Amino acid sequence: MNGTVLHPDVSVRFPIIRWVDSERFLLADARSDGMSHNVFLVDLHGNVQHSFCGGDGIEDIAIGKEGIWIGYFDEGVFGKGISTEGLVLFRLDGSPIFQYHSHLTDRPMIIDCYAMCKGKYSTLWLFPYDDFSGSSPKDVLDF
Repeated sequence: MNGTVLHPDVSVRFPIIRWVDSERFLLADARSDGMSHNVFLVDLHGNVQHSFCGGDGIEDIAIGKEGIWIGYFDEGVFGKGISTEGLVLFRLDGSPIFQYHSHLTDRPMIIDCYAMCKGKYSTLWLFPYDDFSGSSPKDVLDF
């Protein structure tokens, strides 16, 4: 970062990195056993400030004032633990605020969350996949 190499004391095989704010970034490992911490909030000195288990099969992460949105790919959705929700909003401390499949039972199934990005305010745009029968993704959901 800006010519400085940081060495957080974590092991990450499949990294995803996102800015949280001007003082911290999030480092996540896309794969997890579903119990070990794989999401780390790291300061600009490389110190881990907080960590939590974000689930297995992390496809994409978006961060906003409302928290950390994590979307999962099929191996997580059809696995165990929190990733079976397809999409989860976590507080910065790692506690879930919103769980897609549990809280929105009348919405399309998320089998894979190909991509997502933050919109204005608390809006989240995502490109979910709901069917592996050979069709293409149908819906773009806006929260």
